Amino acid sequence: MTKRIRIFFRIMSLYRVMFLFSSIVYIQAEAQEMRGAWIARDYLSSRVLIAKAMDSLAANNFNTAFVNVWSRGYPLYQSGLFNTHTGISTDPNFTGRDVLQEAVAEAHRVGLHIEAWFEYGFVGGYSGYLPGTSGKGKIFDVHPDWVAKQQDGTEIDGSSFYWMIHTNPEVQNFLIGMATEIARNYDVDGIELDRTRYSSLSYGYDSYTDSLYRAEHSNSAPPATTSDAEWKLWRADKLNQFIARAYDSIKTVNPNLNISNAPSLYSSSSYSSFDSFCQDWVWWVNNNKVDNVHVQMYVSSPATFGSYIDNMLARVNDHSKLFPSFAVKPNSTPISTGVATQMIDITRTKGLSGNAIWYFTDLIGSFFAE
Repeated sequence: MTKRIRIFFRIMSLYRVMFLFSSIVYIQAEAQEMRGAWIARDYLSSRVLIAKAMDSLAANNFNTAFVNVWSRGYPLYQSGLFNTHTGISTDPNFTGRDVLQEAVAEAHRVGLHIEAWFEYGFVGGYSGYLPGTSGKGKIFDVHPDWVAKQQDGTEIDGSSFYWMIHTNPEVQNFLIGMATEIARNYDVDGIELDRTRYSSLSYGYDSYTDSLYRAEHSNSAPPATTSDAEWKLWRADKLNQFIARAYDSIKTVNPNLNISNAPSLYSSSSYSSFDSFCQDWVWWVNNNKVDNVHVQMYVSSPATFGSYIDNMLARVNDHSKLFPSFAVKPNSTPISTGVATQMIDITRTKGLSGNAIWYFTDLIGSFFAE
């Protein structure tokens, strides 16, 4: 055992936490543990920075990197599909580069599993970043009819995001097309979908969704009560159909890819993602339309984290598909290395095989050096 690994026993830093991650390699080699972290766009600005990130993850005993490929309404790879729609192939601030190709090469160089992470999911644009002539996002310049609307007609949400209409088959084909494009053209090990949900229950009142709902409900309009039980279920079922089609489409291109998702659960008893976002990820798992989920539980209390895991376990048939994720700075407040260690221990004690951590940038400095 190297000197670097031996010191993990002695210091209270994420080196120690990461030794907890890595110890299973020595003790139970037959049960590979997933130890993942998300890499957002801030660490993709140069290949040198990407290489440093991958080196750092590997040195600290992570084995999986989720790398952003869909951010603020732009692909962070060379997308022929996006070019067909908009005339450009990648985020203008990354022109001349293929960020995903660089990330794949650097991840595999140090032995990391890499998944292409569609961080923004159904979000088609952000008003604060190159929003195009529409002011909403480049894709909406050419598809203004794709913009999702709230009950009062408002389009923009509280995060200054513009969402695409979840039920629109053109939107769904666009997202699936980008995922299958990556599956076909890049040597990734997996694809992670994200934000496959509604921004809030107030969305779903665009003309397309209204017409579709009326067609299936004897011309009755969607309920005015946004939390109406049947209305929530109807929207969730449409998202389930999208998830199933996306999964099958990606697997048709490359059956060996791991297809994951990053839903959330913030309750010890209720189904919070469904109640707040029409996101029925339990259906995805129980119907084998996702290979694993990295369930967001970004809290600072290990006891709360454990209670959320118990709620998750009670809802899902195959626990091997479950990987609880935690943040090292939930609500911008850093947790201690002791708390991080407890969360990893709780995960293992409950029979689960790993965690995903939000996110690499917050790990740097607070827990380990770049």
